[in-house]
Amino acid sequence: MVRIGQSSLYIITGGISHKLDHIHSNTYLYNIKSNKIYKLPNLKQARYTHYSVYIDNWVYVLGGREFGEDDQAILNKC
Repeated sequence: MVRIGQSSLYIITGGISHKLDHIHSNTYLYNIKSNKIYKLPNLKQARYTHYSVYIDNWVYVLGGREFGEDDQAILNKC
């Protein structure tokens, strides 16, 4: 999750299900003031344990993991 500047908007990206059997590529925009959430286009790569940063009106999603053995599951792409 990353905050958009100093606004009340957050972008929520990816994740893994509670049963640990599905990795998500979903992306949402959440407005904390209105308590509303909006669906955005999916990530190109489903991932979890990743980082999201907001720089110059862009959100960058970096690293994370996908299913697989430890060394093979680490993503090396944005």
